Amino acid sequence: MNNEASPASVSQAGSQADAPHQRRILVVNADRATFGLLAEWLIAAGYEIVDAEADADGGSSERAFAAAIIDVPFIRHGVTELARRVSTRYPGTPILALSATFFSNVRCGGECARKLGVTGVLPKPVGREALLEAVGRLAGNTE
Repeated sequence: MNNEASPASVSQAGSQADAPHQRRILVVNADRATFGLLAEWLIAAGYEIVDAEADADGGSSERAFAAAIIDVPFIRHGVTELARRVSTRYPGTPILALSATFFSNVRCGGECARKLGVTGVLPKPVGREALLEAVGRLAGNTE
């Protein structure tokens, strides 16, 4: 895992042209270690990863994302505002919230997600398979 830098767009070599927006995932508010792990897992699964903090033209109309992953340290402090900002900037993009404050038995697309105004939630630490399953479902790329 390389978490030395979090460039605006990280992808597999040559996958930029092959990756329509259905494979482009926006990552919001993640620290370097979390971004690095998400990038490693999602790139290996064929996704292109975009770091929202480093993406200067992220709000432009030609940028579309299959899903957005927001990393939320405390769900009671800021998740709804962050989700609202992402929804406003990237309308129609499904949002997956990650937080260590979610209980391990929370359903990804259940009541908790609806109350927070996101499409899905996952507790941290999150496993690779759970992340890929949730992102695939949100992005419409389930196999």
